[in-house]
Amino acid sequence: MQILRTQFEIRYTSILDFSTRYKAIISPYLKLASFKIENFSLPEEYCVLVFKDDQSVIDIRWDRIIFRINTQTSLFEKRGPTAAYFEILKKLMSLDSFGEILNIFLALWVLNEGVSQAEFLDKYLKRRTNVGGFQLDDVAIVEEFKGASDEHIRIEHGFFTPEKDLAKYGIADPDGSLKTKKGQFLQLTIVTKKVEPTVEDFKNLHERIENLYKSEFLK
Repeated sequence: MQILRTQFEIRYTSILDFSTRYKAIISPYLKLASFKIENFSLPEEYCVLVFKDDQSVIDIRWDRIIFRINTQTSLFEKRGPTAAYFEILKKLMSLDSFGEILNIFLALWVLNEGVSQAEFLDKYLKRRTNVGGFQLDDVAIVEEFKGASDEHIRIEHGFFTPEKDLAKYGIADPDGSLKTKKGQFLQLTIVTKKVEPTVEDFKNLHERIENLYKSEFLK
């Protein structure tokens, strides 16, 4: 099991004056990261902080704050990019124009090299679907179900096609090692509700979705 990418989102009601308020919030973090402003001077303006050393990105928008990680190193430490993410959220929540948290979202993109093409066809595709006459790189199995407390869980899995999947899912491959890999490729997502999310909630969701993967696909 190799986690290729992690994405954590906290979604909230739209901050209508976001474009005039966010710069003061993110300015202290520019000593830790470079930044890009997208849709400048438009109502949909937002900012992206890029933490080069950790291959991490914080995407701050009017309706959500997104944390994208391409490495699992120091993922849950209460400093660096993880600390910055939750500090920025706290400052956004302190705005008089902030409404409420809607939900939190976590996605993992996982490569399981232990599954061969033949095993994927037999163990997963033929047993779970009635699909026939296809190209393997065009097929994905999607399973959705409810978890505890109205959680929504979605699992999408197919066979890893590096030339397509790396670009499609924004997966970093700095040394080019993923271009020669094959195996089962999964996107696991969970959406749940939390009034004031913390780094511990992020950690617990991450552990739960990893355990779900292990129980379903590493039998």
